[in-house]
Amino acid sequence: MPKDTFFNLSEEKRERIIDAAYDEFIEYSYDNSIIHRIAKNAGIPVGSFYQYFEGKDDLFIYMIDNIQNKINEYRQKKYNILDIFIANREINLDEILTHKEMKLIKVFYNIPNDLMKKIFFEHSLEDGTKAIKKYLSQLKQKDMLNEKVDIDFLSYILHTLSFNIYMYHKDNNLD
Repeated sequence: MPKDTFFNLSEEKRERIIDAAYDEFIEYSYDNSIIHRIAKNAGIPVGSFYQYFEGKDDLFIYMIDNIQNKINEYRQKKYNILDIFIANREINLDEILTHKEMKLIKVFYNIPNDLMKKIFFEHSLEDGTKAIKKYLSQLKQKDMLNEKVDIDFLSYILHTLSFNIYMYHKDNNLD
């Protein structure tokens, strides 16, 4: 996540940095993106970039988090959590995300496996299981899930399953 110094910047400067990062990742892919170009296009010294972020991974994860938060907020406003999971409600991302955010999602699906593992297991494990835990708790309250089920364990299993599904799709070039 960004360092506190990033959040102390003016909104205009933060947006300039993030916009330059969008352009870089979209044009060059994650693997071929470099901090030097991002900093140059944002109009900041490279050294300043490292006052705001640990590196490219940190910046990319922050951007993906912002997109995921937008999607989650939309789902929570539009649907009951049981509707999302049980009815498998699909959402039209074009309604929620900007053009650049949509393009960054495509970049996300081609990031290196080690970064994907970092996102799933070091960064988003707690947040990723929170919604699942909420859903499972609601199922228990409605007597739709055995009360003996360990929600923490099951939510971890479902979160790791989503990672494995992603990897299977990536390895087999599936959408």
